[in-house]
Amino acid sequence: MILWHTKCDRFEPGQWLRGRVYERRGDISPDGHQFVYFAHQMHRPDRYAMTVLSSPPNFTALKFWPKDNTWGGGGVFDSEGELQVNDDRGEDEPVQSRRLELHGWVGVQRGNFRAGFLFDPPEIWERRVEGHVLRRTVLGWDAKVSSGWIELFDIDGRDLPRTTWADFDQRGRVVYARDGKLFTGHDRELADFNAMTPEPVPPS
Repeated sequence: MILWHTKCDRFEPGQWLRGRVYERRGDISPDGHQFVYFAHQMHRPDRYAMTVLSSPPNFTALKFWPKDNTWGGGGVFDSEGELQVNDDRGEDEPVQSRRLELHGWVGVQRGNFRAGFLFDPPEIWERRVEGHVLRRTVLGWDAKVSSGWIELFDIDGRDLPRTTWADFDQRGRVVYARDGKLFTGHDRELADFNAMTPEPVPPS
């Protein structure tokens, strides 16, 4: 995990986690001091899957809710910073939609699965900040994609190719991730994380 201080673009490396973190089911508190995530660790049968509350940039649990499957889980923080833990409903939903709405995104088109795991029409979300429009279009799910989901992003109609995540930061800048790097504006690189590797830690 990396803690990003957006006021000065300083990046603070933290812990690594051996497992799968479900990025669509997590959220960060309004003050940035707490992070809730859902993780799956097949090598740990005692903690196969769990919702965890931690303090960035660490994955260490301040509190956790274990599960024996990967249905449901995760959570969101409301506008007052209160954590709402997801129960066993659904997979990424309703956590993902609730988090997007709380962070200023508006659903403009609902996607419906028509052919296999593809949406027809696609799911579309928009966020508007200072006259700029950021659009996220979800085409569907594909196991060949690292995150599983086929997503396209554009800002004011300008495509952001190969982008895996995009949003506005606290300074009103559009920021986005691509190929292990973080960018803003017209492909101005903020950070390159490709050289980062975990350090071996003895089992506890």
